[in-house]
Amino acid sequence: MPAGGEEEKGASGGAPTSPSSGSSRSSLLIIADVFLNEDGDGGGDTVDAWRRRSCAVIRERWPLRVAGGALSAEEAHRIASHVGTCDVPAKVSEYAAFAEAAGFRRCAKVADVEEELGIKVIVLEI
Repeated sequence: MPAGGEEEKGASGGAPTSPSSGSSRSSLLIIADVFLNEDGDGGGDTVDAWRRRSCAVIRERWPLRVAGGALSAEEAHRIASHVGTCDVPAKVSEYAAFAEAAGFRRCAKVADVEEELGIKVIVLEI
Protein backbone atom coordinates (compact mmCIF):
# COMPACT_ATOMS: atom_id res chain seq x y z
CA MET A 1 0.00 0.00 0.00
CA PRO A 2 1.17 3.51 -0.68
CA ALA A 3 2.02 5.84 2.19
CA GLY A 4 -0.96 7.04 4.19
CA GLY A 5 -2.69 3.65 4.05
CA GLU A 6 -4.51 4.41 0.78
CA GLU A 7 -5.06 1.59 -1.67
CA GLU A 8 -3.34 2.05 -5.05
CA LYS A 9 -5.89 3.08 -7.70
CA GLY A 10 -5.98 2.41 -11.41
CA ALA A 11 -5.13 5.14 -13.91
CA SER A 12 -8.79 6.22 -14.02
CA GLY A 13 -8.97 6.49 -10.22
CA GLY A 14 -11.14 3.36 -10.05
CA ALA A 15 -10.36 -0.12 -8.85
CA PRO A 16 -6.77 -1.22 -8.18
CA THR A 17 -4.91 -2.38 -11.27
CA SER A 18 -3.29 -5.75 -11.78
CA PRO A 19 -1.03 -7.00 -14.58
CA SER A 20 -3.95 -8.99 -16.06
CA SER A 21 -6.58 -6.23 -15.91
CA GLY A 22 -6.41 -5.22 -19.55
CA SER A 23 -2.84 -3.90 -19.58
CA SER A 24 -0.88 -4.72 -22.73
CA ARG A 25 2.19 -5.43 -20.63
CA SER A 26 2.72 -8.92 -19.30
CA SER A 27 4.70 -10.30 -16.43
CA LEU A 28 6.26 -13.73 -16.18
CA LEU A 29 6.58 -16.07 -13.23
CA ILE A 30 9.34 -18.64 -13.78
CA ILE A 31 9.21 -21.83 -11.73
CA ALA A 32 11.85 -24.56 -11.56
CA ASP A 33 10.53 -27.54 -9.63
CA VAL A 34 9.85 -31.25 -9.83
CA PHE A 35 6.94 -32.33 -12.00
CA LEU A 36 5.50 -35.66 -13.02
CA ASN A 37 6.29 -36.74 -16.56
CA GLU A 38 3.38 -36.68 -18.98
CA ASP A 39 2.98 -38.76 -22.13
CA GLY A 40 4.90 -36.17 -24.17
CA ASP A 41 7.75 -36.28 -21.62
CA GLY A 42 8.61 -39.94 -22.10
CA GLY A 43 5.56 -41.62 -20.59
CA GLY A 44 2.93 -40.92 -18.02
CA ASP A 45 4.00 -40.84 -14.40
CA THR A 46 2.41 -41.41 -11.01
CA VAL A 47 3.56 -39.90 -7.73
CA ASP A 48 4.61 -43.35 -6.48
CA ALA A 49 6.61 -44.14 -9.64
CA TRP A 50 8.27 -40.69 -9.49
CA ARG A 51 9.15 -41.19 -5.80
CA ARG A 52 10.69 -44.64 -6.40
CA ARG A 53 12.75 -43.40 -9.36
CA SER A 54 13.84 -40.18 -7.65
CA CYS A 55 14.81 -41.87 -4.40
CA ALA A 56 16.93 -44.43 -6.29
CA VAL A 57 18.70 -41.67 -8.25
CA ILE A 58 19.36 -39.65 -5.09
CA ARG A 59 20.68 -42.61 -3.08
CA GLU A 60 22.77 -44.14 -5.86
CA ARG A 61 24.09 -41.18 -7.85
CA TRP A 62 24.06 -38.00 -5.79
CA PRO A 63 27.02 -38.87 -3.52
CA LEU A 64 29.09 -39.41 -6.69
CA ARG A 65 27.95 -36.15 -8.32
CA VAL A 66 28.94 -33.81 -5.51
CA ALA A 67 32.48 -32.54 -5.98
CA GLY A 68 34.94 -33.93 -3.45
CA GLY A 69 32.38 -36.39 -2.07
CA ALA A 70 30.89 -33.68 0.14
CA LEU A 71 27.53 -35.51 0.18
CA SER A 72 27.74 -38.70 2.18
CA ALA A 73 25.62 -41.78 1.55
CA GLU A 74 23.82 -41.05 4.85
CA GLU A 75 22.96 -37.51 3.72
CA ALA A 76 21.71 -38.82 0.37
CA HIS A 77 19.58 -41.36 2.25
CA ARG A 78 18.05 -38.58 4.40
CA ILE A 79 17.26 -36.50 1.30
CA ALA A 80 15.70 -39.53 -0.41
CA SER A 81 13.64 -40.25 2.71
CA HIS A 82 12.28 -36.70 2.64
CA VAL A 83 11.48 -36.92 -1.09
CA GLY A 84 9.83 -40.31 -0.59
CA THR A 85 7.47 -39.05 2.07
CA CYS A 86 7.00 -35.30 1.52
CA ASP A 87 7.24 -34.35 -2.16
CA VAL A 88 4.03 -34.56 -4.19
CA PRO A 89 4.76 -33.30 -7.70
CA ALA A 90 2.00 -32.50 -10.20
CA LYS A 91 1.94 -32.61 -13.99
CA VAL A 92 2.65 -29.41 -15.93
CA SER A 93 -0.86 -29.69 -17.40
CA GLU A 94 -2.28 -29.62 -13.86
CA TYR A 95 -0.23 -26.48 -13.11
CA ALA A 96 -1.63 -24.97 -16.32
CA ALA A 97 -5.19 -25.61 -15.09
CA PHE A 98 -4.35 -24.05 -11.68
CA ALA A 99 -2.75 -21.07 -13.43
CA GLU A 100 -5.74 -20.50 -15.70
CA ALA A 101 -8.13 -20.65 -12.74
CA ALA A 102 -5.95 -18.08 -10.96
CA GLY A 103 -6.04 -15.68 -13.91
CA PHE A 104 -2.76 -16.42 -15.68
CA ARG A 105 -2.85 -16.17 -19.49
CA ARG A 106 -0.69 -19.18 -20.19
CA CYS A 107 1.57 -21.79 -18.67
CA ALA A 108 4.30 -23.44 -20.71
CA LYS A 109 7.15 -25.84 -20.03
CA VAL A 110 10.34 -24.26 -21.36
CA ALA A 111 13.01 -26.74 -20.27
CA ASP A 112 13.72 -30.19 -18.88
CA VAL A 113 16.61 -29.78 -16.45
CA GLU A 114 16.86 -33.34 -15.09
CA GLU A 115 14.56 -35.80 -16.80
CA GLU A 116 14.92 -38.70 -14.34
CA LEU A 117 13.95 -36.48 -11.41
CA GLY A 118 11.32 -34.59 -13.40
CA ILE A 119 12.96 -31.21 -12.80
CA LYS A 120 11.42 -28.81 -15.28
CA VAL A 121 11.22 -25.06 -15.80
CA ILE A 122 7.80 -23.59 -16.52
CA VAL A 123 6.73 -20.04 -17.28
CA LEU A 124 3.41 -18.55 -16.22
CA GLU A 125 2.31 -15.37 -17.99
CA ILE A 126 0.20 -12.84 -16.13
